[in-house]
Amino acid sequence: MRAYLLGMLNDEERVAVEARYFADSGFLRKIDACEDALIRDYLLDRLPAAERGPFESRYLAHPVLLRKVEALRARPPRGTMRWRPVFACLAAAIGVVLALSPQWKRIRHPQSGPSGTPATPLAALPPAPAPQLLTIPVSPGVRMAADEKEVEFAVAPGTRVRLALKLPGLRVPAACVPKLFAVESDGRRRLLWTGAAVASSPRDWGAQADVEPDPAVLSPGDFVAELDTDQGQVLQRFQFRILPGPK
Repeated sequence: MRAYLLGMLNDEERVAVEARYFADSGFLRKIDACEDALIRDYLLDRLPAAERGPFESRYLAHPVLLRKVEALRARPPRGTMRWRPVFACLAAAIGVVLALSPQWKRIRHPQSGPSGTPATPLAALPPAPAPQLLTIPVSPGVRMAADEKEVEFAVAPGTRVRLALKLPGLRVPAACVPKLFAVESDGRRRLLWTGAAVASSPRDWGAQADVEPDPAVLSPGDFVAELDTDQGQVLQRFQFRILPGPK
């Protein structure tokens, strides 16, 4: 696994590793844990010379991988309390206000007419119905909670789907190019959609990139969502399944 993370495998070996973690989410979790251990060994000056050179040429040269190193360097020791950033609390408060604002706009104090009876408000035209939005949180192999289940869901006709792609440990916003692949019956991936670049937003556990794929490509089946850097390097991959909806 360390050789894969350090880019020391040939193409055939690299493809074999990637095929395995697409088929086995437990193996992908092991790779993520191995990457944390690799970065920690570097920060503690425990890497052997044979790994230090490939690590520095890979992890210190690329901005996204360097952010992973800096995020682990800044991570507090186990058992210490991490305070939620103030801006996260402010953002949550603003979100609540914005969510409530349509209701507040509808509140009107009754006004009295000339006879002292409450005036009848003018009827407002009903707003046009907006398409439903289904937000699906997706983790890259490493689950955010012990009770988190494999990601599978059904999509009703006319529903937009937003994938909340989680990037644990990434503390600095990054520009990500989203891609969506269908997983064929033989395990091969077929590119369905490439979206415009999106910026990840910070969370107290890392970062999150919100992606809305083209609804036309979302049919029942297995999928892999991918976030790439603007230089074409894979930042993270995510697996999910769309179930058949009601007839």
